[in-house]
Amino acid sequence: QLFAGSYDNGISFYKKAQYQKAIESFEIASNNNDNRAMLAIGIIYANGDGVKWDPIKSFDWFKKAANAGNKHAYVKLGNLFASQKNYKKALKKIEEFVKKNYPEINSG
Repeated sequence: QLFAGSYDNGISFYKKAQYQKAIESFEIASNNNDNRAMLAIGIIYANGDGVKWDPIKSFDWFKKAANAGNKHAYVKLGNLFASQKNYKKALKKIEEFVKKNYPEINSG
């Protein structure tokens, strides 16, 4: 069974504000290691788009996406910590992002 269109379907549903269908599509893609879909689910919970705002679920999805290699997830994690006034953790996540994606900055 092919799931290549699951992420794209999720984006299409999201743009139409059909958030439950978007989550379902993103979950299928996530189960197939699509880190973009993991990030998207995190964003949905972080924004409370059609679901109850849930920083715990968004954190879990952002962490999954980061662990799966999505560099944008580190920034989202940092933003999430900053929004909760946990600036030390926010800074740590942003530093991880820089180290992972811009090694030339660290080679000095």
